[in-house]
Amino acid sequence: MPVHARDRGPEEVKLELRSEGPGTVTWNGQGPGSWMRPKGEEVSLEATPEAGARFAGFERNGQPVTSHEPRLTFTLDQDTLIRALFEPAPADSHEKTDGEQEPDSNPLTAGQTEDGQEDPDPGQTEEQAPEADRDLMRPMDRPFELTKEESTLIEAYRQGNFRAGKEMRLAMIEDYGLQDWVDADGFLLPAYFTAFGPMAAVRGGMQILNRSVNGLQETGRMRTVNTVTKYEDHTWYYPGGYMTGGLWTMNIPGFGLRQGFCANGMYAPPQAGTPLKEAVKKTDSMFRKALYYGYGGPDNRLAARGLNTAQQIIVTNDLVSMSNVNTSIGSSIGGGWIWRDYSGPVWEEMKRWPEPPATFHAYLADTEGSGENWQGLNKPYQPLAFYVDNPSGTFRLTKTGRLPDVTQDNHAYSLAGAEYTLYDAAGHKAGVLTTDKTGTTNEISLPFGTYTYRETKAPQGYQKDPATCTVTIDRNGHSLATTGRVEDTPETTLVDLLLLKKGDSGQTLADAHFEIGFYKNGDTRPTRTWVMKSDAQGKILLDDAHKVSGDPFYLNEHGKPCFPKGDVKIREIKAPAGYVADAAVHTVDTRTMTIWKTAEVVNRPREHALRLIKKSSDGHVLEGAEFAVYEDEACTSLFYEGTTDSSGELAIPKIRDGKPYWLKERKAPAGYRPDPAAVKLVMHADPDTGSGSLEVNGTRYEAGHQDDMVQVEMNKGILQAALVRINQVQDALPETGSSGMIHIAAAAAVLAAFAWLLKGKDTK
Repeated sequence: MPVHARDRGPEEVKLELRSEGPGTVTWNGQGPGSWMRPKGEEVSLEATPEAGARFAGFERNGQPVTSHEPRLTFTLDQDTLIRALFEPAPADSHEKTDGEQEPDSNPLTAGQTEDGQEDPDPGQTEEQAPEADRDLMRPMDRPFELTKEESTLIEAYRQGNFRAGKEMRLAMIEDYGLQDWVDADGFLLPAYFTAFGPMAAVRGGMQILNRSVNGLQETGRMRTVNTVTKYEDHTWYYPGGYMTGGLWTMNIPGFGLRQGFCANGMYAPPQAGTPLKEAVKKTDSMFRKALYYGYGGPDNRLAARGLNTAQQIIVTNDLVSMSNVNTSIGSSIGGGWIWRDYSGPVWEEMKRWPEPPATFHAYLADTEGSGENWQGLNKPYQPLAFYVDNPSGTFRLTKTGRLPDVTQDNHAYSLAGAEYTLYDAAGHKAGVLTTDKTGTTNEISLPFGTYTYRETKAPQGYQKDPATCTVTIDRNGHSLATTGRVEDTPETTLVDLLLLKKGDSGQTLADAHFEIGFYKNGDTRPTRTWVMKSDAQGKILLDDAHKVSGDPFYLNEHGKPCFPKGDVKIREIKAPAGYVADAAVHTVDTRTMTIWKTAEVVNRPREHALRLIKKSSDGHVLEGAEFAVYEDEACTSLFYEGTTDSSGELAIPKIRDGKPYWLKERKAPAGYRPDPAAVKLVMHADPDTGSGSLEVNGTRYEAGHQDDMVQVEMNKGILQAALVRINQVQDALPETGSSGMIHIAAAAAVLAAFAWLLKGKDTK
């Protein structure tokens, strides 16, 4: 079926045309399909049956159209589905074409025989037939039985030889007094069946008078709502007899054209035009199964048993009748051999067959009037059974999230609110499924068919699934289709380079330790923590090589380390040697981040303070001594220079932790000799162990040391030290300056420096 689809305009509705059966329906020269048309447009349709077929009516949005003309004009005021129904025409029927008049119920025209030859004595047509004589004597014996000669003649008919057996027919006509009801060839006129019903020729071998012996006889056709619109007799011939099975078409308000079956085999078969009473829904299991598994049912299991069409119809009528009134023709005629050998075994198996689905509904419609049954008795017309099968199933989805350890108890992720849109085979939107907090969608009803669906809205915190899935809704998948499970991948923040550790001059720093914590839902306690360290390039990757300790990493769908949605807090817990740990706590919000932005953490170096005190050998402070501090042993790279003040002191700040320096006196105060030797100094502190030291020319003085020449204190990993340097008088040693005198003077100087240390140091 071609599909003509485009986006719907603001004042447009959809027109969809379908043809069912051997024929087609056209609009504006175009065949079945769908179009978007202006609302309020007048639409004219035409239905054309194929050769050997006939038009059976229109349905508009599931409701039959009362007019049975093959043309339909209406105003398009809403989305509209038009179904044009066609059916094969019986071999002896004649459908009118354009310009023809509706034919009489007798398919023969006056003066013409069945084979098209001119009839010298056309006799009476249906309109000329005499009034039905209900007291007319007709044979009452041998229902559905044939003699050997009759069977042979019937076989000749079935081979197309209707000239055979004329003398036998005329003798029977004379014997039964049927001269007024036959044509010149000795075959019953349609008026006979109209007057006496379809069972009026099933006894006494009268089947040889019936020209319709090829398995199907249509005895009438009407096009009235709430009536039997067509009755067909399907004949099954077997040695020594035959059986007929009625098949009815009904036009029922609210249901349209429906196929009906006999629901009481002991009653008379209703003819075309018989009024119907209101249909009643039947819930009996066997009644529903008879229609579901019988001829024309959604799961017809009779053809697989090798039964031909007539046999299937007869058995179905038997099953329906038995389920409704506990008897049937097949169980009553000929000792019940048809029930015993054909219908009964199906009945027993049917008890074990599955119940029809809930979409299958069985109905029983009583009929008005009476007629002759197969026994020759006047009985009420048979009630007719039919079904309505809404060929639809239900479909829902269950969504789950991948990576549950990423999303567990994290309010940033929710399965609720995902939307999946379904599309039919033509690409039209067929429905929307929305998930709840458990990931389960609503359930929608869909006509049988194949659909595609895809996620058109992702739930909170999840990636939208790009896949398009296919599901077939049929009787085997009408609850939860096997493909009805979908998964979404949570959004995460992919981490490559977590952090880059640098010094104040941009150099990378190794062995910096950081505590990384992931916090969900604004919690104050981390869900997971890790201790990570920097490598020689100052890098911290979120991997095991850089991990010191902690929980397992979160992994994304590709197995790569990641962070869920939440807060990541980074705190330096150990600085590289010679550096002060960053005191700040860095917080990163990953709720809107998919790629981690590498954080840079800069360390300032650990710097210590040194106070140089210049004294004379006799204990006087010496002002004006010039000192230089070098970064190399050759004393070429100047780091700091200064001159002692009036107190004899020189403060040397920013002594880098662990770095060697060389102290050299460049100029002594007037009257004193300068010390020509350079003094090597190294200050180092380890906050983790609480240790620190000042190294003077290889001699280490630990924090807390105090003597005449050196005083060392440490607070919060920072060293503060005092170093006393003594100058001798130029050109001569003071005769009074003994060793003891020097140490006493130095001690006094150190004590003064220590007082300075105590005064200047920080306290926790």
